[in-house]
Formats: sequence, C-alpha cells, structure tokens
Amino acid sequence: MRRLFTCFHAFLTVTIAIVLPVYWTVLILFGRGSGYFRGVRLGPIAYGTENLMLFTLILGPTALFSFFYILRRTSRDGQRLIWWRSLPFMSNWYAAQTTVALAVLLGFGVPWSSVISTNWIETISNLSQGKQQPTPPSDESLKYPDLPLTTFDPHDWSINDINGNTVPMTEFKGKAVFLNFWATWCGYCIYEFPNIQKLYDAVKDTPNLAFIFLSPEDPEVVKKWAETQEYTFPIYTISRTDLPAEFTPSGFPTTFMLAPDGRIAFRHSGFAAWDGEKTQTFLKALAETAAAEQEMPNQPEQTNSPDMSNPSDPSNPPQ
Repeated sequence: MRRLFTCFHAFLTVTIAIVLPVYWTVLILFGRGSGYFRGVRLGPIAYGTENLMLFTLILGPTALFSFFYILRRTSRDGQRLIWWRSLPFMSNWYAAQTTVALAVLLGFGVPWSSVISTNWIETISNLSQGKQQPTPPSDESLKYPDLPLTTFDPHDWSINDINGNTVPMTEFKGKAVFLNFWATWCGYCIYEFPNIQKLYDAVKDTPNLAFIFLSPEDPEVVKKWAETQEYTFPIYTISRTDLPAEFTPSGFPTTFMLAPDGRIAFRHSGFAAWDGEKTQTFLKALAETAAAEQEMPNQPEQTNSPDMSNPSDPSNPPQ
C-alpha cells in the first residue's frame, strides 16, 4: 500500500510540475488582456488568470507536499524528514482534495465532444502564429424586447406602502422623485441610510419632490425590519415580477432621480453620502422644473397676420 501511495504522489508531482508551467506559459505568451483580466482560448478550452491562480493555489501545495512525501518514503533508512510527523496526513489530504477537484473538472467541466472534434494541429498553429480569435458567447442569453415596440409609460406601474396598500405611480406624476432600491440584507444599503435620512430631513418640505425607498423583498420582512429602525423616510415594496424593466436595478443599492415627467434624470449604482449640498441643490432644481411647468400660463397661439388697427405697423401697408 505504501508503494501505491508513493507512486500516486509521484504521478501527481510530475503531472502538476508539467501542466501548471505549460498553462502559465501559454497564458503569458498568447493571452489577451492584462494582469488579472488576461485570458486565452485553446479551441473549446478557455481560461484566464483568475482560473489559473485558483488551480495553482490548489495544485501547488499538493505537488510540494507530495514531493516531500516521496523524499521521505524513498530514503534508505526511512528517517528523512522524520521530524515532520504531520507530513503523511497533510500530503494525503492535499492529494485527496486535488483528485476530487480534478475528477469533477474532467467529468463535468470539460466539453469532451468539442475537445475530440477539434483540429488541435491547426489550433496550436494559429495560436503560435498569433491568429487566435476570441469566440463570442451565444446570443441565447440576450433578452430582446417584444415587437412591435411600445412607448413606455414611466407611471404605468404600482408599488405598495409599508402597510401593504397599493400606491400607483401616477400619484408621483408631476413631481421629482428620489427613487432608491434597497434590501434589508444589503450592507451598503444600510450604510447609506443615515445620510439618506439627513437628505430627507433637509428637503422633504420642498414642493413637488417625493421620496420612494423601494425593496423587492417580502413585505413582512421589510415591515419587521422597519419597525426596529428610527428612519422616517417612506418605505415601499414591490414584487420583482411587477418591476418594469426600465427601472430594474443592476445591483443594490441603486438610486434613480426622476424628472416630473417620469424620465430618468440621474442613475447611480452603489452607495453614497446623499446628504451633500450638491445632491440637495440638484433635487430642488429638478423639483422647480415641475413648479415652472405648472405656473406657466397658457399662451395664445401667435399668428403672422398684421395688426390692421395700427396703420403705422410696417407689416400693414396702406391700400
């Protein structure tokens, strides 16, 4: 059994000592990109710096411990590295995890049908000649809109207040809106809430300005969380299936600032100290556009007809 383990460790050591340098050399010489984002494609097999670093962190210690294990087992008196009592356990443990990882990778991660059908001579030749072309992903993951295209109404959807009552977005029509998407599990959302509360306190009395803090979580979860807080800004919920694509956040938190007509005036993904003077000034100016539109009197339609009552009008020549 000891000879079997020794042979297995020798196989792992030699294999890793050959494979890792080859993969790193191919990546460095023929890869595209730079640093952490460098990648290379060999036929159907593609990998990058990130993947190779992960495998190096797994396979590197395995090769090292297997090498020391071989040194110990092949010594004549068996006393080499005898002081390292944990060496057999450590080497066998690393060998076991590497074997499992490689078995999973080879069994489920390698497209064997494509590997077998690939012309490797041509692939390696093109790689060495710098003719490698990246293969774009399939368009099956792209989500195209339904046709014919329709005009999106930014107020044609509804949200729910903290008590579960439906609130149509038409209630905010004609107002500038600070719309913040958040979640109770989002740490960055929680980090920015104190600043948001200061912003809300500073400008909440501004005419034609509304705040919506919207979570796609279960309403009961949001309500229980809100009851433990001292924030006074208005909290709403919405089901993910009811959220319009135009307002789908790319992550949490995501903040929209909407013009009075519903257009997106500003969008930001990530947390921020929203209580600054710059934000307050922008929101107030955005709200003033709504007030200006409401106060604008109806102007009579102007015509180019001359004023016949004024004979001195140069546009009214004498008869």
